[in-house]
Amino acid sequence: MVCSRFWLMQCLFPKCFIDLLLDWFSKCISCVRWNGKLSSPFAMYAGVRQGGLLSPELFAIQLLKSSGFGCTYNDTYIGCLCYADDIILISHSVTVMQNMLDLCDVFSADLDVRFNTMKSVAMRIDPRYDAVCADLTLSGGIIQYVQSLKYLGVCIKANRTFVTSIMSKLNSIGRLTVFMQKVLQEIRN
Repeated sequence: MVCSRFWLMQCLFPKCFIDLLLDWFSKCISCVRWNGKLSSPFAMYAGVRQGGLLSPELFAIQLLKSSGFGCTYNDTYIGCLCYADDIILISHSVTVMQNMLDLCDVFSADLDVRFNTMKSVAMRIDPRYDAVCADLTLSGGIIQYVQSLKYLGVCIKANRTFVTSIMSKLNSIGRLTVFMQKVLQEIRN
């Protein structure tokens, strides 16, 4: 957690908050269930705690927010969106994306995190979304480019602009609402 302390201090978190986190994480113990039996408890000194409410945010802060890589929107960093162990990295170029993936590789050993390149994909959303891009690599494997992906149940599609399955459903609901308003107006007349 020494590296985390450094990064949290760089992000200007109050010392009392950092000390509280360090205290919490220094007291973490775990055990393993194997064939219905539990192992002896052991201390956890590294890693992002699976299921911890702060784990995704701490991971994002340590890995990417303070690196300067990734995108911002209205002064809000959106380069690394995390929910549990589901992560989306957002950058403005393939080169910056590879830099972000390289950071993930560097810190994965320190955080005791393993990235599964078989479950990792890349997608372009810009006017040249269908152009062939340079390969992106993570943990020694090449990441496959896809035309659509699902993140937290939302289908995101490669396109000139950001498009999701929710947007198309909202458009359908909007058309249905207009239609229903016209029907109700005719009924009233």
